[in-house]
Amino acid sequence: MSICQLQGATTFVGAKRYYNKGVESILRGCVYAYESLKKDGVVCVNDENAIRDVLVRRYLKNRAFKQRFKLGRFLFDPESVEANGRPDIRVFSPRGMFLDDEQYYLIECKRLDNQRTRSVSGLNAKYIANGVFRFVSGCYPCKFKMNFMIGFLVAPMNIDANVQCINSLFGKHLKDDKNRDVVVYARQKLRQIKGAVRDFEHIYTSLHKQNAGDEFMLYHLMLDFSNNITQKT
Repeated sequence: MSICQLQGATTFVGAKRYYNKGVESILRGCVYAYESLKKDGVVCVNDENAIRDVLVRRYLKNRAFKQRFKLGRFLFDPESVEANGRPDIRVFSPRGMFLDDEQYYLIECKRLDNQRTRSVSGLNAKYIANGVFRFVSGCYPCKFKMNFMIGFLVAPMNIDANVQCINSLFGKHLKDDKNRDVVVYARQKLRQIKGAVRDFEHIYTSLHKQNAGDEFMLYHLMLDFSNNITQKT
């Protein structure tokens, strides 16, 4: 089944514009890194950067892991530097997939929990205001008209229900990490996609328009770390 088959998205026009084999490989790599972490019983501090660093440094930058899952052409760099911020992960290929070093994907990671899920002050709101908004505002570039977000679930929850809570916060007045008032809209809110990674269901897409006018897609991975989290020290 194609990654472009969106659940219930029969009216979604032009989804294939936002898909290529690179997208599928990146999604697969992130999911397999997560599943390997779970299998290895790794315990992470309840901190966004700490979880990201384990995924990237222990798995996505590990040669044996990359060879096993055919990720050798990709480089995963934690906390890259952009003109207006520091996205959590930059992904690019030195082997000719991209034309030059200025073309790459970005992944922004945010923690999610089961508190105040429809509130403008909960982590779902921060997922939008400090995550999605950074792409919408142009703070983070969308080189290929698509990028990625990862939700680190640090508490037990119904993932699909929580996605609907996230969707309810689009169009509301939120506060970003600098206490600025932001409103984020979606041309298409988060919808589940099927077949992107075998036996993994919690991948979603949303469609947005940058303030500069360019339309782009975000792929959202929801990864449940609730059994692998210790308290922040």
